[in-house]
Amino acid sequence: MKDLKPSGNNDKIDNYVQSNHQHIEIGLLKNLSDRVKLIEESNQPNHIFLIGEYGQGKSFSLKVIQDKIYVEYNGGIICYTLGLASSTYRKDTSIFEKQLMEDIEKLFDRIDPDLYTSKPDLIAKYNLKNEKNFRQFLQDFDQAFKELDILVYVFIDELDKIVISEIDENGKRKFLETIKTIADVCSTSISLIVAGTPNCEATIDELSDDYKQRFYVIEKSSLAIEDLKKYIREKFRKKLRYVGHYPFHNSIYKKLLNITGGNIRKVESVSRDLWNLSAERKCKINNSLMKDYLLGRLREKINSLLVKSDIEVTENKIRFIFNLFFLGGKVGINKVEKSLTLPKKREIRQLISSNNLARIVDKSYVLDGDTIDSLKDSLVV
Repeated sequence: MKDLKPSGNNDKIDNYVQSNHQHIEIGLLKNLSDRVKLIEESNQPNHIFLIGEYGQGKSFSLKVIQDKIYVEYNGGIICYTLGLASSTYRKDTSIFEKQLMEDIEKLFDRIDPDLYTSKPDLIAKYNLKNEKNFRQFLQDFDQAFKELDILVYVFIDELDKIVISEIDENGKRKFLETIKTIADVCSTSISLIVAGTPNCEATIDELSDDYKQRFYVIEKSSLAIEDLKKYIREKFRKKLRYVGHYPFHNSIYKKLLNITGGNIRKVESVSRDLWNLSAERKCKINNSLMKDYLLGRLREKINSLLVKSDIEVTENKIRFIFNLFFLGGKVGINKVEKSLTLPKKREIRQLISSNNLARIVDKSYVLDGDTIDSLKDSLVV
């Protein structure tokens, strides 16, 4: 395929070449990269629904793939991050449709007729300069790009900003219908790549039985242990004084995966904190250092939660909660309940169901699995 890039725009290419070695293809990024590679090799578009929790790397993956398409594959790219515009699009979906049509036209106008000599003929053949409805517009440009042998990618990030809103159900449905229309009509050159959270997926399932049938779904809830090791090794290699040495003890990976839930953003945050702490102490990141780090974060969190409380937070209570927190919810609660009377068992269950951390700390009670997960999230953000 001939060059689609505007002349003189080399900054994006230079930045991509300089930073590309830092992009570690694991999790969502690897799955998305593999799928886009398949699109390019087959020269056939494919619509993709990228699903992941917040902090799992959806937006980062989209950005890396956009750069890759631009530099390596020379494809056409149109990008939308819904964000603040979501309320506008919910109120009037036609605003988004008009914006997309304008952006497709701009992309087509960038094509150099000296390199693509059939471009003027296609403008006449499909009446590309004439005003038409959204569906017909997509169909005509999808065919025109195909005849020019150009693959086009339309990215829509933060779909959850539209679909999980509690207001304007009608606008929500209309926007999803617009997305479905794009996926239905575009089949020869234009690929649609949409990203959202699992909550977004659940809402779509409620609103439409056949919606996801139009998409190849990429879903990864967390990193696997081998992905985690690869990520840490590559991400922090440049920080190390000696090549081939890094301060993470092998026993740490599973615990790191446990406390972060495999969330890539949290993995990076906690790993950076541990690295800095190990540099201060001039030691490896081992179980002892990990425990000190988590105790410190737990102590800060509990003290902030109880700042207006009369409850005394002793070091023994903090360590008690930490041990149960580190041990795991169900195992911990079973151990504690063995020594409790029936009334005490009922009381602890009530405290757990109400997620009353203050009372749990006061009575040195254990946190259940869900509460532990909640506390983990707050500790490692």
